[in-house]
Amino acid sequence: RVSVCILDTGVNNSHPLLEDILEDKDKHTFETSWGVDDHNSHGTEMSGIAAYGNLNEHLTGIIDVELNHTLSSYKILPPAGSTPKSLWGYITEQAVATREIEQPNKIHVYSMSVTAKDTDGDILDGTPSSWSSAIDSILFNNDAKKLFCISAGNTDIDDPLFEYKTSNINSPIENPAQSWNALTIGAYTEKDTVTDDYEDDEVIMAHRNEISPFTTTSFLWDRQWCIKPDVVFEGGNLLFNALLNDKITHPDLSLLTTNWQFLYTSLLKCTYATSAANALGANFVARLYSTFPESTPETIRGLVVHSANWTDKMIEQFTVSGQSPKDLYGILLRTCGYGVPDFDKAVNCYTNSLTLIT
Repeated sequence: RVSVCILDTGVNNSHPLLEDILEDKDKHTFETSWGVDDHNSHGTEMSGIAAYGNLNEHLTGIIDVELNHTLSSYKILPPAGSTPKSLWGYITEQAVATREIEQPNKIHVYSMSVTAKDTDGDILDGTPSSWSSAIDSILFNNDAKKLFCISAGNTDIDDPLFEYKTSNINSPIENPAQSWNALTIGAYTEKDTVTDDYEDDEVIMAHRNEISPFTTTSFLWDRQWCIKPDVVFEGGNLLFNALLNDKITHPDLSLLTTNWQFLYTSLLKCTYATSAANALGANFVARLYSTFPESTPETIRGLVVHSANWTDKMIEQFTVSGQSPKDLYGILLRTCGYGVPDFDKAVNCYTNSLTLIT
């Protein structure tokens, strides 16, 4: 009954792990000339995580994986060039309208790991854009039980001046993740171990349970705007070569997912950053919605946020001498959102917990 729609570069659903959960009829595109298949890997990568979560965890065990949701896709990016900025909101609206017209009886979770960096100075402070406003409008008076997950956007790790934590704090969350009504997903990491040897000059950048080096924040936003990200999921880590000032991705510090060109290379490949974290968030939401299909989107979103907690490492990471608790919590909210969601806690919150508002 629950479907996760991947708004991205298309999906190659002939992959053995996707062919039974994403039918050809559920693949769409904004322009017919773009086609519906994946043209650069990203959409297929997000699909594997939205469907299964982190495949690393499943491949190290023998427990059956039960899926209670399906996938669909809507291609919002062209194979070449780009679409005008004025169309971004409209394309997103068309994606949602298409899915709801074709599958009106499904609960739709929209997963969009596509964002745009600020180029005109219009969202550095969290100001709504035409794109984020379109998403807010889609989700207002939401009778169709739809819910949007959007990645926070990534830091520029290739910038020679990149410095972990400082650059994260000063890198604003990207358009349209300032949407009030969507779940904005940032990234933290539990990946702090590399199994093979690496250079003496290389160190693992983030400690376990700290924010991911990739994640952006709303620390620089005007305080009149909403707190983003809402929550964080696993987004991977980096090796750092101090001698060369080089940031290096590594399979052990990444997530495993479905490979778009599986016929020519391997079935699986690595992915990372807030795109992967957002797909994990969509998987979390879909599993929760499948457990409580009678719920409203507001309830599901509330369960995601209320089940989240900051890790001890996050608190330690942003604590400075002489800081008041209020200042610390303000920094944590603007960098980590409400923390890392816990699925079992979310389920238990629904059935056992009381929230009293006076």
